[in-house]
Amino acid sequence: MSKKDRELQILKKIYNSDKITIKEHEQPDFVLQADNVTFGVEITEFYLNESVARLINYPGYKERILNSKDNSVLDKNDVGVLSRHEMYILDKTDDKYKFLFDFVAVKYDDNMNFNSKPSYEYIENKIIEIINTKNEKSKEYDTFDYNELIIQSMEMISEEYINKLSLSEKILDSVDKSSFKRMYLLIGKYLCVYGQNPRENLDFYNVGGDSNE
Repeated sequence: MSKKDRELQILKKIYNSDKITIKEHEQPDFVLQADNVTFGVEITEFYLNESVARLINYPGYKERILNSKDNSVLDKNDVGVLSRHEMYILDKTDDKYKFLFDFVAVKYDDNMNFNSKPSYEYIENKIIEIINTKNEKSKEYDTFDYNELIIQSMEMISEEYINKLSLSEKILDSVDKSSFKRMYLLIGKYLCVYGQNPRENLDFYNVGGDSNE
């Protein structure tokens, strides 16, 4: 699947009504025509760090790590970040540990600690960083009635963190200060919407589904 096809799949999670016309574009990624309104939508995939992006997107990368006994297969930037681990369970019938599965563990660097689980602040700051980067890029966009930003998380985030993200004043402030009228944050089955009139387009151009606003 091409990058544009993935972006279109993400877009249609928000805009899936026959009341709207979607056209591929470059700056931003898509132009949508609805009634008398034309607006742009920028799509971006969100990874907690570049090592996770490589783990997900490099064909066979995860399998090579799992099948290797050392770090020789790792991208140089992933040494100390990605590592192979094994899980065992104690079998009470013979009091021996039995192999269950192996997996690739990830460490997250928040400039203060190097943790196996990203902190809420780490995730929140990553999202704000994306908003600011895309806002800077939006200065080069073609002119439409307004623009929106869709951020698709490519990793699972706990419900506890999602609830906090949905209420984040820092994220809302970043969106309000940006050129985007709205920002949609997709995390698994959850959708958080920030910006002006968050339900405005969902009510007209999204068939079904609820959101955390």
